[in-house]
Amino acid sequence: GGVRSVTLPNTGLILSYPRFVLDPPAGSAAPKLLQPMTVN
Repeated sequence: GGVRSVTLPNTGLILSYPRFVLDPPAGSAAPKLLQPMTVN
């Protein structure tokens, strides 16, 4: 995991977020909230 920090270019604010939320490790399923929904 770990924590990633991104500096927003327009505001200069630093956004920090846990790595596993937006970038799951290889081999694991992505969070359901981030998966595209398919409607049949």
